[in-house]
Amino acid sequence: MLKRFSNEQLEKLLLHTVGINSVLTEVLLEQAEREKEAEVIGINAHIDILVIDPASLLRKEAKEAKK
Repeated sequence: MLKRFSNEQLEKLLLHTVGINSVLTEVLLEQAEREKEAEVIGINAHIDILVIDPASLLRKEAKEAKK
């Protein structure tokens, strides 16, 4: 079943999702700091972290809506 969401609902969902992800990231980083021994995952292991600023997304949408 497909349901259409309003822009307001999508904005709220984005803010909640970003908030939850921020909390989870903070918990994982604190846990890593507490561990005294470093665990080696692999020689070429890399972690990519994507940070989304919801305020900048809202400003971008507002600019596009004005056009």
